[in-house]
Amino acid sequence: ESALDWNRRHPPGTRVTVHLADGRELSTRTASWAQQWGSFAVLSLARVDGLWTTSALMPMQDLFDATDTKESP
Repeated sequence: ESALDWNRRHPPGTRVTVHLADGRELSTRTASWAQQWGSFAVLSLARVDGLWTTSALMPMQDLFDATDTKESP
């Protein structure tokens, strides 16, 4: 997935789960827009050091996000 594709769907502040190499999972939010580094899309996370590839992240739906609410006719 390219940084452009990621950014279209997931702005900074998106809640994500990070899949760590040792099998653990960490919940946090994105702290930046993704940037393209060669074939990798990378970004920073809140309260977590370093840059992370978007392939290591799973966006989580925010139950209070009004953009996902659809009104019935």
